[in-house]
Amino acid sequence: GVYIRKVDLRSVQKFRCSACLKYFSTQTGRYDYYLKRVDINLSVFRQICTGVAYSDIARNLDINYKAVTSRVKRYGSAATKALRKTHVHKPLREKIMFDELETCEHTKCKPVTVAIAVDPQTREVLNFELGAIAAKGHLAKISRRKYGHRPCERKFVLTRLFKSFEHIAADNCTFYSDKSTHYPGFVKKYFPNAKHE
Repeated sequence: GVYIRKVDLRSVQKFRCSACLKYFSTQTGRYDYYLKRVDINLSVFRQICTGVAYSDIARNLDINYKAVTSRVKRYGSAATKALRKTHVHKPLREKIMFDELETCEHTKCKPVTVAIAVDPQTREVLNFELGAIAAKGHLAKISRRKYGHRPCERKFVLTRLFKSFEHIAADNCTFYSDKSTHYPGFVKKYFPNAKHE
């Protein structure tokens, strides 16, 4: 059968599984499944892409802050699925460039590391991972006093990044990075036949 969505009056096709007898529709599994305000999705997405803060987006659209954060998670899941689909049909990469950048959550006392990998020829983003790291320098003591011990997840982040290369990188792939002492060990561990420059 068909039902009409109240929020945008769009007709949605329904189906029934002959094996388990459960119902589903063309809306099932979409990033906007069960969202009541689909009219703001594009506006939220565009503002996120231009670097507007979540609280400012919520204020601009007169919505709850949680409505913005829930959409960001949905966009991330949808983008990850789309990225995996594109990698399935592409030949294995011969060259991968990777690096880390440091930023913070909402204060410099809560730094995070973001590991990112790109194709150096097309500049296509292959994957990125992020995790918490401890504050450094004069902020270290302030961070511990305010927020307690902050574990360093750099090793965990790089492990996840390199494990994601298993299905997209050739065995003799050439990896490019800066001269960080952390990187050669990861390249050798996951790709023993690879070249690291």
